[in-house]
Amino acid sequence: MSFNPQPAGKTRVTAALLFVCLLWALDGLGPDLFPVLRRTSLPPMERQAFTYALFALFAAMYAIRRQAGWPNRRGMLAGAGVGLLMFALPAVLASVTQGWVSQLERVAIFSLTPVFATVMEPHIGSSPRQSNGALMASLIAVAGALAIFPLAVPGSPAAFAAALVVIAASACAALGNCAAV
Repeated sequence: MSFNPQPAGKTRVTAALLFVCLLWALDGLGPDLFPVLRRTSLPPMERQAFTYALFALFAAMYAIRRQAGWPNRRGMLAGAGVGLLMFALPAVLASVTQGWVSQLERVAIFSLTPVFATVMEPHIGSSPRQSNGALMASLIAVAGALAIFPLAVPGSPAAFAAALVVIAASACAALGNCAAV
């Protein structure tokens, strides 16, 4: 019986996606996990900026460790586009739904991001075929998230539209991930 690990590049991409998902979850669950944060009066977008600054710090440390050079102009534009899709657009879309969708519901809906990424990858990314194991694992993760986090059925058309906007934000993050790969 042999063990065939994934290529190093695929493992790094998966680790980066898991790290981003962890930061998003910590942003949403921070006040519940760390009660001292509940007393701070940081607006949601400033809290989000803190999360992304932490991510940028880790990315910079990784780039320095690898002794990576500066990207060319096309690489910078591609990176900016991926950053807008993965970070800025989902943050703006999620902030629009502030009064309609609770933070815990947003965390539950954002657990769909790996599902979207798995489905979009063969069409957008560099992988020519879809892995059924990855789709099954991401669906199991969504089921686990829904078992932990409450997801209420929207009671009004406006609340339903807000939930759809959060789903679109999750799809944007997955699209950005696929473009980055």
